[in-house]
Amino acid sequence: MVLHYLLESYQSLANRIYSYSDPRVDGYLLMYSWWPSLLICLGYVAAIPIGKRLMKNREPYNIRAIMVSYNVAMVFLSIYMVIEFFYCLYSLNVGLGCAPINHDVNPLTVRLVNVGWLFYMSKYVEMVDTFFFILRKKNNLLSFLHIFHHASQPASLYFGIKFVPGGFGAVYPLINSTVHVFMYIY
Repeated sequence: MVLHYLLESYQSLANRIYSYSDPRVDGYLLMYSWWPSLLICLGYVAAIPIGKRLMKNREPYNIRAIMVSYNVAMVFLSIYMVIEFFYCLYSLNVGLGCAPINHDVNPLTVRLVNVGWLFYMSKYVEMVDTFFFILRKKNNLLSFLHIFHHASQPASLYFGIKFVPGGFGAVYPLINSTVHVFMYIY
């Protein structure tokens, strides 16, 4: 009886919260619920000790060519996102202050929503960095901050994309993508 009440209460709260979601992202991959993002992030965290254990008695892999290709692709993806974010924010006259939530469906705001979703999806791709460290046996690079950053980004960015994509919410992805251009070049 108590469990039934708790499940109904949870569902009622979830329905009320999701009624405020941005309809423009309905149908986008991984946008129907927060649970897939959470499960992927938890799976990422669980895979790290498994990967380290599997590599314990093995020689490090030489994956330089794969890493260079990955880094070049990430540089171009980051540059594309910087250009898109900057162009859309500039064209929409979005400043660094608070702005009202905008659910317009004009092409420019939809374009900003699309690049925001791409930014969100790129956070899953960036988890690969960790497994490059593991395969190269560079476990000293697996700091708490590195793991926490990669594990928390997609799960937390989900809410920004689901509820308030675009506008001032796109300033953080613009800054982060700019940093990633230089990080992946290095």
